[in-house]
Amino acid sequence: MNTPLLAGAKGANHALCGVCAREAMQIAYMPSNDFKRALWTCPECVKLLRDTYNMAPATLSEYESRALFAAAKKAAPDLIDAILTALWDKGVTDLSALSPETVDEIRENPPDEIKAAVTDALLTYAATMRAEIGSHNPPF
Repeated sequence: MNTPLLAGAKGANHALCGVCAREAMQIAYMPSNDFKRALWTCPECVKLLRDTYNMAPATLSEYESRALFAAAKKAAPDLIDAILTALWDKGVTDLSALSPETVDEIRENPPDEIKAAVTDALLTYAATMRAEIGSHNPPF
């Protein structure tokens, strides 16, 4: 039984797609009528659901690692730029003078640029998971 990284174990959170961890719809794969073992899906991953359900955990973990790396690689430059811009806008020009209060303020109310970079990372993760699982390439 696989355990998707972001979506949790089968049936653990039917609101998330078991392939890409995006929002699921009301379609699930379950070989038996056991809703606790259902793997829910989003519209884009319907064709990949059966393969994902039956995938060995080590294989799924490798695909997840690739997807996380791709997401981090794509989002890191924009995220770093957004964080530094947010700090600059708060008057922080020397990181050694950064106060916990400023960090908390940015964390509690992140600027749109930070939200956009995180969203881009999540979308890249989802697209990479679909591509990796759909390719049927070995996970090594």
